[in-house]
Amino acid sequence: MYNRSNQRINYFNYYSRKIFQTSTSPFFFGYGRTALKVGLLSYKIPQGKNVLVTNYICGDALEPFHQLKIGIKYYSVLEDLSPDWNSIKDNLSQDSIAIMMVHYFGIPQNIEFFMQFSNEHNLLLIEDNSHGYGGTYKSKLLGTFGHIGISSPRKSFPILNG
Repeated sequence: MYNRSNQRINYFNYYSRKIFQTSTSPFFFGYGRTALKVGLLSYKIPQGKNVLVTNYICGDALEPFHQLKIGIKYYSVLEDLSPDWNSIKDNLSQDSIAIMMVHYFGIPQNIEFFMQFSNEHNLLLIEDNSHGYGGTYKSKLLGTFGHIGISSPRKSFPILNG
């Protein structure tokens, strides 16, 4: 793997967010699941905690949670793919450490509400914008609102990975 300065890195050496990344310098990975794993490692999430994840998601996005032994609690989405907030509240527990917000097809979710909810419940906000690379909300790129944000250009452009 290479960082934005084209230097080879071993992401397992980066457990401190201060060392690994600043808020103004994103890192590029071959796959979103690798970026997610590095993001989770940078926050030192203990095993046994859980993440609230939509029940309408690709299995590859779940790999980092399984690898790091972080539990998954699924919440439902409504017909318009917005979250069912009652389902989220029902699945929230003391062991919940994060919530994942997915911008399906690059259409922004209710970002302010997700941010407010994650702040109120002391949760990390994981923003999955894998299928909406280049999308914006209020002139800001999707994938840059959460504590961990992921965008996947390879799903929008004919490139091998990235």
